[in-house]
Amino acid sequence: MNKANIVKTIERSLIKLNLIGLIDHGGRAGSNFFCCLFDSHEEVISVPWIHYNYSYFIDKFRTEHRINKNDAKFFLCNETYFKYVYNYPKKDSHELIKKIGGNIYSFKKRKELREIFDIYIEHKEEFSRRDLILLPYICYALSIKKKIDLVKYVLINDAANLRNENIIDNFDGKIVDVIIKDFPKAKMISLARDPRAQYASSRHQSVNEFDNNYNLSFKNFFRIFYNLLKEKVDLDSGPANLSWILYQIESTRIIHKCKKRYKTNFITIRNEDINLKFIKTMTKLSNWLNISFFKNWTNNKYEPTMLGARWKGTGAYSNSYQKVIDGLLANDPHEISKTLTGPNKFVTERWKNRMNKNEILFLERIFFEEIKSLKYKFSKDLSKLSDLRIFFRYGLVPDIGEKPTYKWIKSGFKKNTNIFFNRILYFIFFPLLFIICRIKLFKFLVIKKKFKKVIY
Repeated sequence: MNKANIVKTIERSLIKLNLIGLIDHGGRAGSNFFCCLFDSHEEVISVPWIHYNYSYFIDKFRTEHRINKNDAKFFLCNETYFKYVYNYPKKDSHELIKKIGGNIYSFKKRKELREIFDIYIEHKEEFSRRDLILLPYICYALSIKKKIDLVKYVLINDAANLRNENIIDNFDGKIVDVIIKDFPKAKMISLARDPRAQYASSRHQSVNEFDNNYNLSFKNFFRIFYNLLKEKVDLDSGPANLSWILYQIESTRIIHKCKKRYKTNFITIRNEDINLKFIKTMTKLSNWLNISFFKNWTNNKYEPTMLGARWKGTGAYSNSYQKVIDGLLANDPHEISKTLTGPNKFVTERWKNRMNKNEILFLERIFFEEIKSLKYKFSKDLSKLSDLRIFFRYGLVPDIGEKPTYKWIKSGFKKNTNIFFNRILYFIFFPLLFIICRIKLFKFLVIKKKFKKVIY
């Protein structure tokens, strides 16, 4: 294909293509898995290595609508996930793509993609935001010789909130607003999952990455206490349990506002329905999108692909994703993780064994509105109990992975003295951290009623 034809084909595609906007509002609903399901669909361009297109754009350019070509190229090729497709593999890129279940070396058409992208990006002086969102996908499709005339959609995967939004304040839904502004007929998919399962998975990852629930060490000792007392809670600093509760609540609040705001654009798909009612759910989704049903989905041994190669799965419980394998919370054995790539029942019920009974019942009060709205089953009917009674009955027991253990401290000694003494520090100050955290939870649950009127 010569330069003129490349430009002409891309221009035609930019005008024609609509967007599927996948929003995993609380995290851990299986957005990567979902994108892999459409990896080979002839009517959809899905590049599962690329995430958070609008999040990165708004963070970089705010509300600008047009970007000059030099800024556009640098941004796409260096500051977004497109860099893993465009640039030749490096060690850090290999590790990240491996973490999400892919292989950086499986994409064999980088030379062709780079040529196509460079030709188009150099042919004009500035680009619209809408075109810059679509361009990486179109270039990828052309590089693998996908029949572009058959394509109806580009599938993107993003969050319900911007990275710099405070998880204690209400999110404003700017990402969805901007998507709809660029694509008024966008097909928006709210990918939902049982909030108890989302929380268990997210908390698991954070506890192990922090090395403890409160992210406490000698290095940040005073900051951790100060932030907790001042309620400066975030996903990067913790506490793992409190930060993920607050994040999920605010994410739920904003996605339901967006669904109400853009009723005709949205559909809700539950992760559990994809795993347990795969054919029925994908048929419903295909009909809603007005695309053909992908024949490979009917194969009993169907496994999703990522850029054409077998997807190896991902998740907070996997040793390939979660590098900490001797933390307070144990990962799944590799023999189990490697089998969890296609639709399966195990991933829908794993959370029940990842939390104690008190923790589950306490979370059922916190996430009550979303559990009810999405028609998940409660473990126990606690509707007649007040928030105060719920708190004192179920909220004062340490979560799994919150309390330090002898085995965990001992393994720290085997690793190095720094980790060992940090774990001793956590053992000493855990009671105080626990008390402060529960005071904050009491405030949010009983006094401020922060977990009420999340969906209205």
